[in-house]
Amino acid sequence: MTWKVEKVVSGETTAFSLSGWIHADHLKELKTVLGADTDNASLDLKEVTIVDVEVVRFLGQLERSGVRLVHCSP
Repeated sequence: MTWKVEKVVSGETTAFSLSGWIHADHLKELKTVLGADTDNASLDLKEVTIVDVEVVRFLGQLERSGVRLVHCSP
């Protein structure tokens, strides 16, 4: 299974829509895509099917730094 990320910029807000199966091997690429765009950013995880524990930890770090996680199961 593959994964993808789409970036939508609206004014000062940046939304990233993720989909597919995301695992630790994808984190380097995901960090590159996110770059410095985490101010006023949100991640929509509605279409994400599965993640591994390293991705959960990474998403937790993002949330603690102020990135909004949308459509994210607890």
